[in-house]
Amino acid sequence: MIKTTLIDADIVTFQAAAGNEQTLSWGSDGSSLILDPDLALFKCRERISDIQRRTEAEEVLLCFSGSANFRYQALKTYKHNRRGKRKPKLLGSLREQLCDLYPNACENRLEADDLMGIYQAEDESTCIATIDKDLDQI
Repeated sequence: MIKTTLIDADIVTFQAAAGNEQTLSWGSDGSSLILDPDLALFKCRERISDIQRRTEAEEVLLCFSGSANFRYQALKTYKHNRRGKRKPKLLGSLREQLCDLYPNACENRLEADDLMGIYQAEDESTCIATIDKDLDQI
């Protein structure tokens, strides 16, 4: 039986944040960014509930990436294709809200996938929920 599902909360929050913002163009007068924070939070909570239901886990643990990932120091080109790209505006606030609502974990210098791999190695009653291909090896 699965006691805890470890959820890659970076992906859950990114998808909800990106999916709930739209750019409205005013032509030569510029553009406006339209955000729906309530719907974004609803989508996160709905996704988390769906994952817990599908895995039949007693509880969930949201895993977030910490700051100052060690890979940036080890490999200067790490995620270089993402540099200069704007992150969804709702990302930070969604993360804060989810941390208030659910058990969560975050370790500086580690990404969420690293953290989930460590936790699962320590506790076999867990399962991992992610679309991150880095975890195909676990």
